[in-house]
Amino acid sequence: MADYLGFDPAIIDKRQVYRLLTGSVVPRPIGWASTVGPTGVTKQPVWKEMVDSANGFPEEDSEFSKTGLTPIPCVKIKPPRVKEVPIHFECKLERVLELGPNRHPLVIGEVIYMHVDPACMTGKYIDMRKLDPIGRLNGFFYATLGEIFEREFVDGQAR
Repeated sequence: MADYLGFDPAIIDKRQVYRLLTGSVVPRPIGWASTVGPTGVTKQPVWKEMVDSANGFPEEDSEFSKTGLTPIPCVKIKPPRVKEVPIHFECKLERVLELGPNRHPLVIGEVIYMHVDPACMTGKYIDMRKLDPIGRLNGFFYATLGEIFEREFVDGQAR
């Protein structure tokens, strides 16, 4: 077996830690969270629009208007959903944990309502072929699922 490179996150450059993590934990799900700021401006943090929304916008600018995405109302919360997205989770803040010496926030939310476009369902399940999700890789790279295969297993749970 080849020798491995070793890295100690406590002593290497923070950017190198980030690059190693984002290059190793792939694909990562992509999600938008919309909020309503103190001035009432709607913010949200489909492919071109997803990349556009990853750019920083001033607090007074609505990312919906800057990206051309369509806000639609939620059922239980004030911030809007993104119409162009097939699955929405309405969440309320559970807690924010600050981790590590730089106190990076880990935001934990409770899902209080879900919306799923029936076009991506087969029976009671979300069909990955119909959903056709995009995952984030590292750098400026993204991926689709590619080949999907099924392997049955017995875990005692009803399907």
